[in-house]
Amino acid sequence: MKEKIKINFCNSLKIWVDSNFKGTQHELGKFFNVSQGYISNVLAGRRCGDETWRRFVAAKIGMDYDAMVGIEKGKSQNLSKKIVPIDPAVEFLKECIQEAEAEDYLNDKQKQALLQIIRDELKSAEKKAKQDIKKYLKVLRG
Repeated sequence: MKEKIKINFCNSLKIWVDSNFKGTQHELGKFFNVSQGYISNVLAGRRCGDETWRRFVAAKIGMDYDAMVGIEKGKSQNLSKKIVPIDPAVEFLKECIQEAEAEDYLNDKQKQALLQIIRDELKSAEKKAKQDIKKYLKVLRG
């Protein structure tokens, strides 16, 4: 079972990297606080880190750890499909950083502050949309 978890984690991470990370392995290693050689071994499936590191990686990229390692929650999950991060604010921030090529200019505290701003804006937009829908429904109902 442990071997399957490691294989699934490495495969899930490779899928995420292929879909979402445009930098070098050196930059990816820096992003995950490991060396370029270590991340190379992880992506090749030769090493997958301990559970603490794997959970750190899952949280850092905004993915559910259980889904990454193939632990079922209800129906079985197909890890060969692209795994979608659970936090849209994290995904949005990563896309903006990659587009701006500003990865090296933001430290973790700055990224957390931006994430909080994005989350607050998303909540505000959702609240406003709900209010607008209620108003339109009220008008339509007469």
